[in-house]
Amino acid sequence: MSDADGARVLLLGPVAVDVGGTTTALRSPQQALFLALLAHRPGHALSTDDILERAWSGQPPPSARAAVRVQMARLRTALRTGAIDPLPHTARGYALEPRVVRTDVEDLHELVEALAATHTPDEKLRLTEEALGLWRGAPAVRDYDDEGLRIEAQRLDEVRLDLQDAHTDALLALGHHTPACHDLVALVASEPLRERRTRQLMLALYRGGRQADALATCRELRDRLADELGVDPSSETVALELAILRQDPALVSGVPGSPGTAARGVPVSLSPPPEPGSLPAPTPQLAMLVDERLALLEVDARRWVLKAALLDEHAALPVLADALDMPLRQVERLARQATRAGLVRPGVDGVLHLRPEVRDTLLVRADTADLGRACRGAGQALARHHGDLGALVRAAWLVVRGAGDWDDIGPVVHRALNSLRSADARGAGADLCAAAIPLAPDAGARADLLIRRTRALIRAGRAREADATWSRAVDEARASGDPERFALAVLAEDWTHRSLAGPPGSAAALLREALDRLGPRPSALRVSVLSYLIQELVTLPRERSEVPSLAAEVERQGAELGDPYSLATVLLTGHVLLRGGPELARRAQLADRLAVAAADTPEPERWMPRLWGARLVDAYAAGDLR
Repeated sequence: MSDADGARVLLLGPVAVDVGGTTTALRSPQQALFLALLAHRPGHALSTDDILERAWSGQPPPSARAAVRVQMARLRTALRTGAIDPLPHTARGYALEPRVVRTDVEDLHELVEALAATHTPDEKLRLTEEALGLWRGAPAVRDYDDEGLRIEAQRLDEVRLDLQDAHTDALLALGHHTPACHDLVALVASEPLRERRTRQLMLALYRGGRQADALATCRELRDRLADELGVDPSSETVALELAILRQDPALVSGVPGSPGTAARGVPVSLSPPPEPGSLPAPTPQLAMLVDERLALLEVDARRWVLKAALLDEHAALPVLADALDMPLRQVERLARQATRAGLVRPGVDGVLHLRPEVRDTLLVRADTADLGRACRGAGQALARHHGDLGALVRAAWLVVRGAGDWDDIGPVVHRALNSLRSADARGAGADLCAAAIPLAPDAGARADLLIRRTRALIRAGRAREADATWSRAVDEARASGDPERFALAVLAEDWTHRSLAGPPGSAAALLREALDRLGPRPSALRVSVLSYLIQELVTLPRERSEVPSLAAEVERQGAELGDPYSLATVLLTGHVLLRGGPELARRAQLADRLAVAAADTPEPERWMPRLWGARLVDAYAAGDLR
């Protein structure tokens, strides 16, 4: 049934009637109530007695029957669009005629069924937006003194909440982490105990490079649940907290732009694009030749050639169309002009390949302001088109070189850094962080980038740079005043290396500061800090008296969290405390359990030196090495 041949009753907001696309609100509260009762179950007849009972709560006035007849006649007139009676009155009572009257709730149910049947994020996003768009405000049916309508209002509220969650899931699946984060702040505030939303916000924040904020969001949920309900977060929330703390690559795998979505397995370049100042200046003859060929193009064609030079091997025509805000057909026509002018060499897959000498000449001679604008536009367009890892890294470098608004730069940079870490790209992430840090607007944003740079440098084996960067990260995190950010900065150091090669106990004070800032409430981050503090204290004979109580706290909280890292720490601590005593069998048992627990950690190779050390000490104590 279309708008042209029927009427729609609108219940997802103030009760109204839509005829031919024109919506009319029912000003009479009594008339709106009668229509809501009928539309609750379209096609189902309501007797006059039923209406009297429900509309007046069993106490109708003497004039009620006449009022029902009058209001039903007015509703029939409002709903009529043709010869078929939209509100027939039979011996069974009044009923809306389904052939010519439809409700927006029926439209909602069809969209929900279609959503359940689809599996593509794009289609899920479209369906959820269409379904949520049916609401015009709070359903008026919740305000009526009728049990059936109140239950229906509650059901519709749950449907709306589920659709909002599904809409967020679709945004996250498509890589739209920033808009998802913006929506979720309000959604979590409206339903603070709905854990699924908090998990979505944690994931959006993490993918946006805000690991500390993601962990703080979990802490706020844990505090609220404990204070208001006396319960702990669900196992799903705790598992996500641990994954964020450990930077589990699975949190970004499958997201557009991540390594898992790169096409055909073609190797991609992760190096930054060359700085125009590093390119050789063109000869006068080459500069003249490029100018002559550019003169053959329309003004619009000359305008996009610089962006094509910046995009280089990622200059796909749809990306250029986005960057220039032009229809694709127009860009295709301009590309043909550039090819005829000899500026472009033939490419594949719709990619525009400028000749290298043309590309370099354009970049060297570009005005600084024009180059900045072109970098920002090309980078944002490339990021929106979700290419492979190389395209995402190029997009991040371009937006950094464009030096625009951090709200535009930050999300692209952090998406690239997430993917680089998943790809184990070594120093590429460290270099990108270094370029982005001067653009960060505050201590918190700088600390986030410095933390990521520290970790990337450690993975790349650049220990001296990592130490210097780590010190800056700790200082910026302290200045931000955020407990989670400070703890993450402290933990960004390679504690395996520091425990083996650094001065004994040199970082205990820093770890204690992190614990003080986090407070006593249990969390995955607190357990990690405690674990590292224990590793420091076992090297200090004077401090060992504190270790058993700390180990007991880690073991208890680690077991609650299901954290293999915490378990491995406790086992290693127990082994160290038994050294020098006669309990060789117990030590051997702890070493065996340590091997199993270490294998379950995200980075088991970092535990190997400790495990080998434990085995070596046990073998020496048993006389096997004498």
